[in-house]
Amino acid sequence: MSNGDAWKRFHDSMIMDYEKWHDGTGYDLEAFDELTPEQKEMVLKSVRHKADPDWRDIQLLQREGSEKSINAIRQNVSGRSIETHAAALAALIESGKLPAQLIDEKLEALLDHTAPFDGLDRCLRLAEAHPGPRVKMALLRNARRRPEVGVHYAAMLFFHAGLAGEAFDWNHRPFFLKFGDGASRDEKDAAFAELCRLVGVDEREV
Repeated sequence: MSNGDAWKRFHDSMIMDYEKWHDGTGYDLEAFDELTPEQKEMVLKSVRHKADPDWRDIQLLQREGSEKSINAIRQNVSGRSIETHAAALAALIESGKLPAQLIDEKLEALLDHTAPFDGLDRCLRLAEAHPGPRVKMALLRNARRRPEVGVHYAAMLFFHAGLAGEAFDWNHRPFFLKFGDGASRDEKDAAFAELCRLVGVDEREV
């Protein structure tokens, strides 16, 4: 296959449409690998200087892996988009560029702000793999305060406490749902007290 074909495949993959958005399709990284060094540098220079990159840009920078690209990823660890922020954090973790304490701190901040359709799935995967003390407290306080994420956070706490065999154990779904929009205040308060008891945290400390 000619280099011109690789350039077209990669360029086409950069054009976002509904199907790519819906399916979470990134850039064609195999096509990127086939580009000439000059073409790669042209693409990378553009991506590194984007004012508001997305997770696909982070994925590309991670694939290339140079110090320039890693530095560009670092600049987005506190980016405006939670999705981009989470993707950058995941990339730095996979590259071995962050100590455990800093992972815990950065992920805590993400869990305080992520929401459905804005990085929640990616943040939950990170929380599953990195259950530091600050992450656990972020899960706990947001399970109580934010019904839009509470169901998933309660489920993750069950998993970390060894009370469930997976990150969302459907056997406990009726309990998790008490942290969502459909539960009354009394139900939520009682469920939160029970959650604290089960995970071994004093409710007054949250």
